[in-house]
Amino acid sequence: MEGFLAATRKAFPDWRVEVVTTVAEGDHVAVRWRGTVTHGGEFHGVPASGKAISVSGINVYRVSGGHVAEEWEQMDTMGMLRQMGVGT
Repeated sequence: MEGFLAATRKAFPDWRVEVVTTVAEGDHVAVRWRGTVTHGGEFHGVPASGKAISVSGINVYRVSGGHVAEEWEQMDTMGMLRQMGVGT
C-alpha cells in the first residue's frame, strides 16, 4: 500500500480534495468528495501530461470503537484517465 501511495503522490503532487457531502447512519459514514490534481508524473504507465484533472468519488467507512474499521471507495477512474489523454 505504501508503494501505491508514494507512486500516486509522485504522479499527482498537488492533490486537493473537497468534501461535498457527508452522511452518517449507525456505524457507517459516507463521504462524497471532489478533487483536483495536476498529472505531473508517470501513473501506471501513463506518462505525465501536465493536464489539470478533476476527480470525484464516494467513500464509505465503518466505524468501530472510534476508529475506521473498514473503508470502501468508488472513484470516477475512467473520467480521470480520459482527462489524462488515455483512450481518447
